[in-house]
Amino acid sequence: MLRFEPAPETRTEPGRARRPDRKERGGGIPGGIVTTSDAADGPRSRPGDAEGFRGWLLAGRGLPRAVPALAALVTTSLACFAGYDPAVKADIDRRVKALSPSNQTFPAPSAPTPLPLAVGQWTQHKTVDDKGRPAFLTMKLVGEDLGSYWLEILNEGYTGRSVAKMLVYLGDRANTSAADIKILKTKEPSGEVKEVAPDELEGARASWQGAISAMAIAWQGLPQEDTRVAAGTFKGAYKRETAPGWGPFESKSLAWSHPVVPLSGLVRSQGLDRKNNLELVAFGEHGAISEIQ
Repeated sequence: MLRFEPAPETRTEPGRARRPDRKERGGGIPGGIVTTSDAADGPRSRPGDAEGFRGWLLAGRGLPRAVPALAALVTTSLACFAGYDPAVKADIDRRVKALSPSNQTFPAPSAPTPLPLAVGQWTQHKTVDDKGRPAFLTMKLVGEDLGSYWLEILNEGYTGRSVAKMLVYLGDRANTSAADIKILKTKEPSGEVKEVAPDELEGARASWQGAISAMAIAWQGLPQEDTRVAAGTFKGAYKRETAPGWGPFESKSLAWSHPVVPLSGLVRSQGLDRKNNLELVAFGEHGAISEIQ
């Protein structure tokens, strides 16, 4: 999974109550979108191995009550075996719990026209995969170069935070046929930054096609429906069914979008053949800062 968290002049944790200004909506976290992927799944193991044993221990059937320290140690070890850091997981869970719906209401759009792209725009979404694991996905525009944009995607999940920064040409955004990734850099949870070699970019393009496809917008003629998420209530959001591989999920989804939201315009997504979902937490028209130089 992916997700972002830039550090603009004003910082507020997702879900913390604060009256946003005209250009900063929702929880007030400058950032952008990051797609959710199997990267957050961690190492593969037999179904139920780690979680079943962990639940058995927490139920008190595996260890005597006199050794709580040992129980905590075993629980921590099992969490690492499952592919995530217990401290990171606790932080993600805390942030999810702190989220609460904003009282802001955004009026129905007058036309199915997306917000023009501009450096500084960002969105942040909370995602939940089909195994019930939450993450935060942040997408942001952090630069422009001769008609192409530096798009940064931050994913924060139970396995840590990963960042991808790409110089991408998006064309007129009517479709993704002309879209192209020219440069791609990644930053792993360890902090190591790598640039993908030019001869390896073709494979990278396929991996990031979902994120790029979400930037193509064609809302004309779509039905409209009100929808409410953590970032607020969006009147007359455009509703459509998306194909597998669109956006952060590999399943068919129902998606609600609104022109007041920058970048993809995505407000909410609900999986149709898998139990995954996504909702907008916060967004802004300025303040996005790159994590990769």
